[in-house]
Amino acid sequence: MFIYFIGYLYVLVMLFLASSVFSGQIPAAMLLLTATAVYFVINLLLLFRVSRIASCMVFGAVCTGAVALYLTGNGGFLADQVTPLARMLESVYYGQMLILSEQPPASVIMLVSLASALLSVLVHYLFNRCFRMFLLTGFVLAMHIGIWSLTGKENKTLLAFTMILTVLSYFRQVYERKARYGLLTGGMSAGRLMLFTLPAVILPVLIVISLPKSERPIRWPWLDRKAYEAYQYLEERFGRTDVEFFTLSATGFSGFANRLGGQVRPKNTVMMDVKGIKRTYLRGAAYSWYESNMWHQSTGDQQDITEIENTLLENRIGWLHIPVEKLFPEAEENDKELLQNLASGKAQPFLFPTYSIEVRPRGLSTKTVFAPLLTILPITSGEGGNLDVQQDSHGIAIAPEKLTRGSQYTVYYLQPMYGAPMLKRALAFSYDSLYQDALDEVVRHRRVLLARGASAQSPLLEELERKIEALTFLLARSKEIEEAYTQLSDDTPERVLNLARDLTTPCANDYEKVIAIEEYLKSNYEYTLSPSNVPEGRDFVDWFLFEDRRGYCTYYATSMVVLLRAAGIPARYVEGFVMPAKHQDNVYTITGRNAHAWVEVYFQGFGWLTFEPTPVYADVMQYLPSEDDIRKVGETPKDMEVLMNRYAQMYGRTSSDQPAAIRRETTANPLAAYARYLPMAIAVLLLAMLIIDRVTVLIETLIFLSLDDKRKVIRLYQTMIKWLESSGLALQPGETVLDFGRRVDNIYSLTPYTMSDASEIFCRARYGNKEITGEELGVVRSVSQKLRKVLLKNLGIRRLMPIRHILYRI
Repeated sequence: MFIYFIGYLYVLVMLFLASSVFSGQIPAAMLLLTATAVYFVINLLLLFRVSRIASCMVFGAVCTGAVALYLTGNGGFLADQVTPLARMLESVYYGQMLILSEQPPASVIMLVSLASALLSVLVHYLFNRCFRMFLLTGFVLAMHIGIWSLTGKENKTLLAFTMILTVLSYFRQVYERKARYGLLTGGMSAGRLMLFTLPAVILPVLIVISLPKSERPIRWPWLDRKAYEAYQYLEERFGRTDVEFFTLSATGFSGFANRLGGQVRPKNTVMMDVKGIKRTYLRGAAYSWYESNMWHQSTGDQQDITEIENTLLENRIGWLHIPVEKLFPEAEENDKELLQNLASGKAQPFLFPTYSIEVRPRGLSTKTVFAPLLTILPITSGEGGNLDVQQDSHGIAIAPEKLTRGSQYTVYYLQPMYGAPMLKRALAFSYDSLYQDALDEVVRHRRVLLARGASAQSPLLEELERKIEALTFLLARSKEIEEAYTQLSDDTPERVLNLARDLTTPCANDYEKVIAIEEYLKSNYEYTLSPSNVPEGRDFVDWFLFEDRRGYCTYYATSMVVLLRAAGIPARYVEGFVMPAKHQDNVYTITGRNAHAWVEVYFQGFGWLTFEPTPVYADVMQYLPSEDDIRKVGETPKDMEVLMNRYAQMYGRTSSDQPAAIRRETTANPLAAYARYLPMAIAVLLLAMLIIDRVTVLIETLIFLSLDDKRKVIRLYQTMIKWLESSGLALQPGETVLDFGRRVDNIYSLTPYTMSDASEIFCRARYGNKEITGEELGVVRSVSQKLRKVLLKNLGIRRLMPIRHILYRI
């Protein structure tokens, strides 16, 4: 009976472990009662042969009937429960946040019962009936690792139970093996043995589990470095990444188990080639909810909607229906002209010009279609026609099948000119009730016209109706975005909220608040791929902002989103790739090291825009309009250029200026920054060569000392032959050793002994199998020393080379 009880504990451990993916939403009492009932019934049915056969037949019939009813649409209650059940499993698989209280209670009970039944059958056959200790233990440990990867949380209690059960199972394994070979004495059963050893097992497990865990992994720097170099080479040559949907963790640029924080080693796998004339951000995933040091996707994020079109539409028409004269009557002359150009759409062609990129996947296979923020649909397939894509609620494009090497697609998009002072100034006029105020003004205008007797069919009233319709749509959209992207978890630390308030209180508008937070993060924190691990129980953002103050892109982007939301500004966290600075013929090769996380902020009048808090990527944002972009304005490009230059002078940059980082690349020698390190690099190289050369000599000397006299003579003579070969005097084909010795004596004067003397001793040792005396060894050694001095003298200045021994063997 005790064996069945241990099996029951196995089922409980695995069931509680599996339920942890729902973050404690399933009551423990439900799990305990369901597991007890199901385990008892399953073991009772599988205990006898007749009941096993009968239960299998009934189960098969029920499953067949249920599938038939479901497929024919006559499932009734069954269909109502299976669909939510499938959605729950899908949400768990994709790591989405799921609220069980919103699901049908019957579906939750069905899920728990189904899991209990499967685990009970597994334990019955692998533990109770056909004992397979290593297979069962491997399955439980795999569950621990899998749940950890999904949730990012450790359950020490369940791990302790697993250790206890594993040790008890091992005792049973030893017992049954001894019983098989007749090595047991006495009548104790396996169950009683496990029962009596239980106290001895529990005590050491409790001691081990209570020991504090180091926050840092065990390290061997030299071994780590060598292993990483080999891994990097193999990854570059043969690496592939295959995921259903892109996440930053797939590139190695994320902490383990999707948890934020900790050291990372981005993959060197070549992900894709992108052809385009400008660097840009390629979106791959976006998230709406931050909690427990992780970004989550809600259950509605994967819905197929028209967010890409809506994002582009708002950017194009956001200002077209806003009565700027009424809403900004006190604006200065330059600002009035700017606002009029925004409202008329004249500023759109050069503040948001159109570009295109061609994307060719290489080492990355995924359904995610990488594209910039303001993508223009449709996306053109390289095979002809348009790429069939769906869209999630964040505007991420998703293909029906994985895109692999050999496929290609072309994306047209609008690129905001973030470096243009005009756009920066225009963003300052956006505020959180812009659409509401504009709608109220247009409605008031229509009411006045109707009061004056204007006809409902008049062009002016028809135009006002179109504006009201557009503004109503934009207002509803802005409210949805504000509700979804300003949420914060209840456990956000108070000092994070206070920091957001301190940074934004002096600011006059939302754009200034965004820039204040962005610049604060860029200026006050250190970029590194090796920050310290976030301690257990500490908030990731709080740890970065106030404790460690070091991190990489996920640290900066997550912190900026949380701070913006704390300030009431809609913002979201986005993952993807940034095209690298270097390219060949406008083709950018993107590897896992170009994976990145950044921030998108919502502005009424413009829609979503990208912001970059990570300091090492600051230069990517400095897009400036070209002369071709200005010419696209239409009738008055000169007037627009004059206005733009006026703003550039006010804010310290002309329209023809390049960003500082780009200007340094095009005008300065790219090696100039590294010139000061050249002498040090040469010195280190020379020292390294000298050390290698001397180590080689030392190894050869140690090997020589370990030989007997006969082998020493042979080795000395062979070494002299190598010396002479390096000096251009090699042993000729068909030439005997004695003839070679005489030829060397004709060239070099070696006294008191000659090369011929050494050759004769070598022949006796090598071919005559004669024993060598110490005197003969001394002769050969004297010749080698004399020959070495002569050859070194002939080398001249080359004898000072730090790797002389490796090159000349002398």
